Parts: sequence; structure tokens; C-alpha cells
Amino acid sequence: MLLIVPLPVHIGMILLGAVSFFLLFFIFYRYVVLPASRKKNDIESPPPKEGFVYDILMDDSNRIKNVGVGQLDSLIKTRLTGIKEDHILLKFRKEQLMEEYSITIKPGGYLFFRPPHSKKMEQIKSPVTIESRELIGNPALLRAAVVVKSGRALQYIEFELSTKYIVGPSGKERMKFSLTLKHIFPSLNIHSRNKKGIYSFGRVQSEQDEMT
Repeated sequence: MLLIVPLPVHIGMILLGAVSFFLLFFIFYRYVVLPASRKKNDIESPPPKEGFVYDILMDDSNRIKNVGVGQLDSLIKTRLTGIKEDHILLKFRKEQLMEEYSITIKPGGYLFFRPPHSKKMEQIKSPVTIESRELIGNPALLRAAVVVKSGRALQYIEFELSTKYIVGPSGKERMKFSLTLKHIFPSLNIHSRNKKGIYSFGRVQSEQDEMT
């Protein structure tokens, strides 16, 4: 017996099928295609370059900020083998209604630190805290090391932490911090990228190499 489907029901079934198709397509794109594309782009991202700068600005509505330097999962990605996640963890805490900050530096791996107003760099194994006013005109150095021998870093990536005052849109002075990648030692092997997008340090030159 031939059944005739009413036109409104027929149109409704077509619309339901179309909506189901686009919903399935969106789910597939959102949870399969997009993550795979992001992962591919992340793996193919270029290695870090000396001179890279990460700026930190804060206000009274958000008075605490954590900035991590690590391999792939930290806020600042070095993409270097041997660097741990949050190898350097900086915690900025702003005083309420004042442009005064305290910065706590926590090591997550081998970390050497040269405080402001100091010429000596020493390894730190526990958190240290400095005040923002110490950094004005006197940047600090942070050296995340992979290989350490006799208290000396043989492979490392070095950052400079500095600050200066800027004038915000409201005309009020604000303090801006900058974390600058100053040095990769001994170098970065540009041809060493692995399947995860991680690069190796260059070869450490020995005294025998220097003589030849």
C-alpha cells in the first residue's frame, strides 16, 4: 500500500537531515580536524630566536600573573631538548592601587640567577623574590641550564628580565616588564627538529676543537 508523506513532514525530515549533517561536520572539525591542525602547526613552528621579547602588563583587576618558560607546554615555549616545563616560573604580584610589584622566581630545573645590582650569577634551588623597583635600569638575568658541570652551565638558554614605565591610554603611568631571550649557548642546531618539533642544542666546543 502506497503511503503519501505530507509535504510539511517531508520538508521537516530534509531539514532534520541537513541539521544533523552539519552538526556532525562541526563536531568532527572541532574535535578532530582543528586539534590535528593546531598540533601540526605547533610542531612546524620555528625554533626560538635570540631577541624574542615577551611583555608583561598588569592592572588592579588582575594583580597576579604567572609566566612559565619551558619546552612545549609552558606559556613561553623554547622548543629545546632538555628544558623542563616551567623550567623558569615567574610569579608577578601587584600591590593594590600602586605601581609596586614583587616577582618570585621559582626554578623547575637547573637555574642560574643574576639579581639586579649584582655582577655574579649563582645557581638557585629554591624560590627567590625581588622587588620591581630593583629592576629599574638594572635588569636581572635568568639562565635555564640543561648541562651543568662543576657548577658551570655548559648548555643553556638565557633571558633578561627588565622593566620600564609607560603611559597607558588613561594617561596614567604603568610598569611594563619584558622578558627577552638574550642567548642560546652554545647554539641551536637548526637541522635537529624531531617529530615533536623539539630542537637540540649545538655541539659544545672542546678545548681540543679550539686548538685545531
